[in-house]
Amino acid sequence: MDATYPQRATNVLTYKSTFASGDANWAWNEWALFNAAAAGTMMCRVAVNQGTKASGGSWVLTVTVTLTVT
Repeated sequence: MDATYPQRATNVLTYKSTFASGDANWAWNEWALFNAAAAGTMMCRVAVNQGTKASGGSWVLTVTVTLTVT
């Protein structure tokens, strides 16, 4: 998680992580939010092909979650 994240504005949560050249170099077919760096509880998961990150590149993943009460 990048510094100053997660952020909250009213009912919107924003999470942001930057993956540098040597990080996460593989096919990105899913992502998930957890409440800890290791052995945490999953908040949400999305299975979607984002492509393959290669060494030398930097990717930024930004997730926005809107909470509503019904």
